[in-house]
Amino acid sequence: DTVIDNIIKNTEFDKALIAPLDRTINKFKEPIGKGLDVSAQELNQRIDLSEFISALESNHLIQKSQPEAFQDYFDILSSGILISIERDGNLYGILSLGSSETFSPLTTEDVELFMSLGNQMAIVIENNDYINRSTEMVKKLTEAEVREKYLKELETTNAVLDSKNRDLQKLYDELKNTQAQLIHSEKMASLGQLVAGISHELNNPIGFIYANIKQLKTYTDRIENFTKTLNKTDKDFS
Repeated sequence: DTVIDNIIKNTEFDKALIAPLDRTINKFKEPIGKGLDVSAQELNQRIDLSEFISALESNHLIQKSQPEAFQDYFDILSSGILISIERDGNLYGILSLGSSETFSPLTTEDVELFMSLGNQMAIVIENNDYINRSTEMVKKLTEAEVREKYLKELETTNAVLDSKNRDLQKLYDELKNTQAQLIHSEKMASLGQLVAGISHELNNPIGFIYANIKQLKTYTDRIENFTKTLNKTDKDFS
């Protein structure tokens, strides 16, 4: 909701919707948005759903004027622009933007910024997934399900999180540079505020991860000590 509110506040669009995609079944989940009411069933019942998803993966951003094959989706969503929420070939959903009034044609700079926005939203989703996985793993460990595979999975997850953090920091710096450039353009000043809001959203998962790394290390140490104690006990009995 925060992202959608910022879009409506800082752009000329008054209709915004995010439709998450479940790639395991290639179906949209229930969307969230402002200015329109569309259900997942309405999106998923289109006979050209697979072609539509493929087009988003290939083009990343589709405007209403092209291609004509997907005009039904623009009509259902009251949309003028459809942006893929995608990263590294993984499509997580779509961002639909529309307006009750005619909006200005998109410039190359506009297109790049909206595509960057979709990329940032994908990273937020990825990090939330990793946080949920880490939380579940900690729960299993605290329930004394001490197995070597869980320790290895935890180490792998931490390594992935570290890599994602570096990617986030790099993209955060890029966003700051983009914002500084947009300030010089009166037309793009409002979109600069939007990028700053997205950057703030990205900092939340980073803070969560850093705050829990020490706790994860504590659990790992406790489990290693527990394992050593069990091994020592087994040797004593032997």
